[in-house]
Amino acid sequence: MVDGYVAAFVPFVRTGNLIYLSGRLAKKNGKLWCGKLGEEITTAEGKQAARGVAIESLATLQSAVGDLNELRRIVKL
Repeated sequence: MVDGYVAAFVPFVRTGNLIYLSGRLAKKNGKLWCGKLGEEITTAEGKQAARGVAIESLATLQSAVGDLNELRRIVKL
């Protein structure tokens, strides 16, 4: 629990040899980062937000697997 927040989701679920991820949202300075690309956020900001989500997703996968070299395939993003 951080600042009264309790996570209401599980970051990943493993079933057999498959791992499903959930709950990855873009954040800026620790707060939800949203807006329409080209209107509220620039293309550069959109790239930065996508990069942050990708890094979080890889960190979650590493937590689930232990070693990213053990991954064989990403089926769906």
